[in-house]
Amino acid sequence: RSSAASDVYKRQTFSISPIFFVPCAADQTREPSTTYFDLMHFWEVDIEKYALEAFSEPMREIGVEWEEHEVSSNFLGIRAEFSERLAIHEAPSGVQWIGGRALRTLIDDKTFRLIIPGGGVINFMEDLRPEVYEILKYRNGITALPVGIHLQNHVVYNKEILDKLDLMLPTSWNEFIQIAKKIKAAGYVPISISDQSWQLRFLFSNILVEKLTAEEFSILVSGKHPRIFRAVLIDALKVIGQLRNYANSDNNDLHWAEVVKKVARGQAVASFLGDFSSPFFASDKSGKFVCSLPPGNKYLLWSIDAIALANTAKRSNLLGQDAFISITTSQKHLAEYISRKGGVSAYQFAIKSKPSLNACLRQSQENWEAIDTRIHLGPDTWNTTLSSMASVVRKHWRDHESSAETKADEIISALINLQLDPDI
Repeated sequence: RSSAASDVYKRQTFSISPIFFVPCAADQTREPSTTYFDLMHFWEVDIEKYALEAFSEPMREIGVEWEEHEVSSNFLGIRAEFSERLAIHEAPSGVQWIGGRALRTLIDDKTFRLIIPGGGVINFMEDLRPEVYEILKYRNGITALPVGIHLQNHVVYNKEILDKLDLMLPTSWNEFIQIAKKIKAAGYVPISISDQSWQLRFLFSNILVEKLTAEEFSILVSGKHPRIFRAVLIDALKVIGQLRNYANSDNNDLHWAEVVKKVARGQAVASFLGDFSSPFFASDKSGKFVCSLPPGNKYLLWSIDAIALANTAKRSNLLGQDAFISITTSQKHLAEYISRKGGVSAYQFAIKSKPSLNACLRQSQENWEAIDTRIHLGPDTWNTTLSSMASVVRKHWRDHESSAETKADEIISALINLQLDPDI
């Protein structure tokens, strides 16, 4: 088994095993005197906290004792911390999760609470987007509360710089590399990026989407028959090697918010993160920035931001969870959240009540409506095949002497060793 695959498995084993083997209800020791809700999440940036206030403020207004626990990490980190809290019988009321079918197992073993509609206020089957409902539905309810859809293939351009240099938006990665030479010569950074694995995962996926059909991309990220994609992996890794020459020099472990700010401040031309970066450009009313699909991308990669509710027997926590369900399924509060957080509403109604979204925030909605071919990326894909590829991509990014051919073979070995499918 390759080191990339082994690293992924170690992280998965550490973060998930306590969930499966510690059958306890949430918050066994705390007895708050009021209706209580404790949310664990990794929304640590100010614009994300502002978006969350679309839910926390109305919760407080109706008398809920609201607490938050921020995890300075990503989804892997939050799974690990949630497991630790669960093991000491101090699970939070709710935890930020990436929506996927694997949540059903956590419902079955009583880690999370099945969310059942009641009172005629919400009908998940009718009100959720069909794609979202199909992933979250289970028994007579849903596995988690979806708060939004985020597109994974998304770019923000500083159009002001492009206009100044008389450059057009690139329609392919080859075109991007060609204009990058002119951008760099003019004293600007063509691409703002970090060498953190999860950020390189976004970039590498965006490159692969140009080179693969939707069906081929789905096969690759499923881990099936990776050898047939060797030529494509080599081409994509060569693009990575070229882009490295046009990236910001301080890309070592740079926080994603700082990556995006370089574009917002006019230091860099483009950043290729998901559309969760769009709120940084919410105040732009003059078209200074353009949000779009990355070069050559014709279909969408998407994921679900959700809140899973921990299983609990405490009445105060149950009341807090019920209040949270009411707030996060409210058309008013969902619309406000999306207007602040960006992305696409998981519900069919929320975006319609917020027509004042700025251009970058609207673009995700328009892309969703215009493009029928969409690939859902759940936590299982994030934490296995995509993470394995990103680990190798990061080594290639850092080692200027490495060859695309060698790293393509490393990716293939990592995917084979994951053994996701008996036909591999």
